[in-house]
Amino acid sequence: MTQTRFPGSARSRAVGILTRFVSDRSGASAVVIALAMTGLLGMTGLGTEVGMWYVSKRTMHSAADSAAYSAALANYNGESKTQYTSEAKSITGNYGFVDGTGGVVVTVNSPPATGNYTANAKAVEVIISQPQPLVLSGLFLRKQTTAAARAVAITGTAGSPGNGCVVALDGASITDIFNQGTTNVNLVGCDIYDNSPSGSALTVVGNATINANGAYIVGNYSTSGGGTFTTKSVANGGDGTNVNWGSPAVDPFAGDLAGVNPPNTCTYTNYKANAGANIPATTFTSGQMFCGTGGKKAIDITGNSTVNFPAGVFYIKNGDLHVGGGSKLSAPNGTTFVLLGTATVTFDGGAIVNVVASSTGPFPGVAFAIDTPAGAGTSSFLGGTTMTIAGAVYAPNNSVAWAGGSNSSGTPCTQVVAQTIDFKGNAVFGTNCTGYGFPNAGIGKTAGTVTKLVE
Repeated sequence: MTQTRFPGSARSRAVGILTRFVSDRSGASAVVIALAMTGLLGMTGLGTEVGMWYVSKRTMHSAADSAAYSAALANYNGESKTQYTSEAKSITGNYGFVDGTGGVVVTVNSPPATGNYTANAKAVEVIISQPQPLVLSGLFLRKQTTAAARAVAITGTAGSPGNGCVVALDGASITDIFNQGTTNVNLVGCDIYDNSPSGSALTVVGNATINANGAYIVGNYSTSGGGTFTTKSVANGGDGTNVNWGSPAVDPFAGDLAGVNPPNTCTYTNYKANAGANIPATTFTSGQMFCGTGGKKAIDITGNSTVNFPAGVFYIKNGDLHVGGGSKLSAPNGTTFVLLGTATVTFDGGAIVNVVASSTGPFPGVAFAIDTPAGAGTSSFLGGTTMTIAGAVYAPNNSVAWAGGSNSSGTPCTQVVAQTIDFKGNAVFGTNCTGYGFPNAGIGKTAGTVTKLVE
């Protein structure tokens, strides 16, 4: 074999070139950056993949909600399980989750298999699951991730839930229930209803608080300046906060309006009790009417006076029913005051009021029926802790301002149903009217058939 030999100088130059190539560090940064960019690109790709899972899961939740809602309504209307299951799966398919395709599983249960409604045959549960594709995540995960979504809906008839103690009937786009200042409104075991479609149908501002068992608001509520609005969750036995509620509450006493039959003449005109007077209940007889004329009050109780009323129904027309601070209105044996014309109620702070609603007459269960036309004015129930009313205050065409209720604990029996409501101080409401002998169920009934998502 012929061996090639290099001259000494040529060999030296070759060795020098090889040495410089091996010891050259000028490209080290580029190599490190290239390696780092590979990792960064990998993490970016993984983040994109996780983001795709998140979007898929959100869409899955929307599909489950829509499917459960439609299936619950179909179930209520008498469709078989096969029919409403098929309907539910058709809806999830419209969202891209076709049962049995691409690993998608859609399960429809009635009653639900888990949760708070496992014993309710009108509740429908829809569960969607689908394995998520592994691309870069396969480098980190040993097994495939499965996304799942669940929804439960239920349909009820009018009258469900019907556990209201504060109801704002006005359906106009205004603020129906307003609460401000340092006030605490407590609805003990009962719900608040607001028929306004406004985005601030119920407004709580300042340091005010409203606590309720549940809320059904056709529009929405707003809080500001430290105001709080809380309800008890369904999981904890309450009715939760239901906004954008599709079925306005029905006026629970609308049917009673036809039973109003006041006398044709006034028994008393501009009646006044002052200077410490104490008027016994035997002074009055059920069915009598008190009238105000010349801008004066129909009943004016002032100067630390006390006026007692017997059981029955009394009519007040074209003048205030006024009780001043320190004076007393007492009707504890079953009495309804029906206000007509331009009459309003005015209870000043510190007014002592003790009224238990009548179980008979045109408005059973109502202590004050303000049957006046729109524009008659606001009735002010501002007695505070010395104001006790068992039964409902009803003002379908006008506003009520409220601050009072002595029963801050326990189970009160006080409701207010009005066009609009303004809480101006601490207030306590409840529907525990057992023992009074008048109906208290059904306040806050919703119109027609109601379907709602509950889980």
